[in-house]
Amino acid sequence: MRNDWKQIQPFASPPQKKKYNRRKTSVRFVRPPPKRKRSSSSSSSSSDEKALPPKKGRASGTMLKELLKQGSRILQLAASKIDQLAPTVTVAASSETTQYLERLEQLLKTHQDQTIVEHKSMGTKIDKLTLKVDAVSTRLNQVEEKLKENKMFSQLKEEFAKQSSRWDTLQQEIKDLQDKVEAIEMTQLVSVVEALHRRLDEVASQPTTEQERVSSAPAEPSPEVERILRQKIETERELKEVRKAMREVNDPIEREWQNDQGAGHSVRTTDELKERRRRLQSRETRLEQELRDLHCRIEKARTTTSHHQRDHRTSARERSQQTRKRRDSRSTSHGRKERKHKEEAREKRRDSATISDDSEQD
Repeated sequence: MRNDWKQIQPFASPPQKKKYNRRKTSVRFVRPPPKRKRSSSSSSSSSDEKALPPKKGRASGTMLKELLKQGSRILQLAASKIDQLAPTVTVAASSETTQYLERLEQLLKTHQDQTIVEHKSMGTKIDKLTLKVDAVSTRLNQVEEKLKENKMFSQLKEEFAKQSSRWDTLQQEIKDLQDKVEAIEMTQLVSVVEALHRRLDEVASQPTTEQERVSSAPAEPSPEVERILRQKIETERELKEVRKAMREVNDPIEREWQNDQGAGHSVRTTDELKERRRRLQSRETRLEQELRDLHCRIEKARTTTSHHQRDHRTSARERSQQTRKRRDSRSTSHGRKERKHKEEAREKRRDSATISDDSEQD
């Protein structure tokens, strides 16, 4: 390549002869400095003589100058002769130069094609980037709109402060309830409940004397009345067993509640006991209803015998029903209310304990 370029260089403008500015050399004579007047004093003459160079040295300096001038003149003449004698270079166009030019054209075309392809690929990439930028800009606009729609940090802070104050009030109320529950004398309540149970058992064990007197009045009771009486005795016996089982279930529940054990197995056992107590309560209510139905049936069967006995029975039945209602209302409602209050107190206590644990964890 370098040699080719050297061959192409002659196609440029032909080299011109260098023109040198030939200056005419002329010998200049230096005028010697004027002589100084000698002073009368010997001291001044001695100092001037010391300052000036010797005569021999001054003559040698002028000679050197002349020699240098002559040497420069000779060199200039030699250079002009060399320029005149240098031949003019003329090179004709050859096949190598044309091949080189064609090769250069091919290289330029290939380079141009490559640049065009790269420009096109860059254009496609720019189009893709513009699409992505548009998508990103739309996404950013959506995010800005959502941020504008959302609440500010100050508003959220105010709401959080309100919620925290509400939680504080709830915790304070729960603590007050716990204090009230702890202030209740549980031993006294348990003793009262046991006394009520004993009283209810005594009332249930006592026979309805008036009813039995009325039922035993006829000399020869009908077989239907006898069957109803047997059924009544069986239901009363079953009711006693149910109430006894209820006492057996209530005692461990109350004992465990007093101990306030919160283990997993104790909770499971209490749940089972509660479920059993619910079943017994439903059975008790069913038996009481059966007893009431039996009493009604007995009364209806015996009223058919005579009007006199019917009047007597109606008065006795009214009295017995009133006493029974009082007894049932006292026994069932009071016992149920007590049990209900106990269960509600236990549930509140457990809920307060769970809420306090959750608040401590938070």
